[in-house]
Amino acid sequence: MSGNLNSIDVVVPCYNYGRYLRSCVRSILDQSGVTLRVLIIDDASSDETAEVAQALELEDSRVTFWSHSVNRGNINTYNEGIQWASAEYFLLLSADDWLLPGALARVLKVFQDHPEVVLVHGRAVVARVGEPVPEIENSHRTKYSVLPGQSFITAACSDSDSNPVWTPTAVVRTADQKAVGGYSAALPHAGDLHLWLTLACRGSIAEIENYQAVYRRHETNMHYSFSKLKNLRQHLLAFNEVFDSYPDKIKNYGALRKKYRKGLALSAIRLAQRDAVNNGGALCDDYLSFAFDLAPGLRMSAVFLQLQLLRIGGHRVARALKPLRQKLRQLRVNGSNANLRGLIQE
Repeated sequence: MSGNLNSIDVVVPCYNYGRYLRSCVRSILDQSGVTLRVLIIDDASSDETAEVAQALELEDSRVTFWSHSVNRGNINTYNEGIQWASAEYFLLLSADDWLLPGALARVLKVFQDHPEVVLVHGRAVVARVGEPVPEIENSHRTKYSVLPGQSFITAACSDSDSNPVWTPTAVVRTADQKAVGGYSAALPHAGDLHLWLTLACRGSIAEIENYQAVYRRHETNMHYSFSKLKNLRQHLLAFNEVFDSYPDKIKNYGALRKKYRKGLALSAIRLAQRDAVNNGGALCDDYLSFAFDLAPGLRMSAVFLQLQLLRIGGHRVARALKPLRQKLRQLRVNGSNANLRGLIQE
């Protein structure tokens, strides 16, 4: 790598997000206490991306602009940026998101205090287009916790349908990023989850309690183009790939594999419940096929019984079951919090 321990390379892939590009790049260049390079990659946009990017390159020598003549897709674009990176640390930041002041200096502090850490991430604020950006209150102190990779994997298996890391906050040691390779073409919507789990097989993961970035939510976000069932399938593929590739790095392999599969199956049944109430159950059989392939024992579960009642009674039964579902949800949340406290204390 570069040898400069304060250096961070930031890649900004952009496809038709020209209207957001300047604010994104400015949020990077305005970071203090960091040696920066920024690479903007325009994936053959049809909007003003090229004009905005060219102007930014002329304004600041730290900015480099590349442009594709034909659209290569997000995965190829990400991997192109990874190949370019040579700084000590690396961040991939979508052009529709932006960093908060002091974010990268906080990241450097954690990395430099903890050589065993391979990935640092933090909290993100969600900003919905057309609505005011929520008020952000950040402590002047950098507060963080460090999880051993095994503990991170265990926690991720307990909540397998979620992404445990806000992607615009995720900074990786470049050497580790290159060692694990780029994003998988087979995982266009779970490549980041796959990356976090893979990195956890190499070292510890640090989470900063401060707000580090803003995630912009709008109708053209990539995840809106993917069905919920396809998203569950992508998460399953991500977990399977990591568990198959690093069986010797994962303690309690069998129990954790069963846990993430059951978690995804339960999520599918809950989606089937929602579908039974809102859409007449048109997708219920698809959700159930996925769920029972992963965890056949759920045919005898309370959550499946609730679904059967919902398919019979729809909204009327949903209203009757609402207090019970709220109670069960609270019990799950309390249990997850207790587990997480235990993991942090390990």
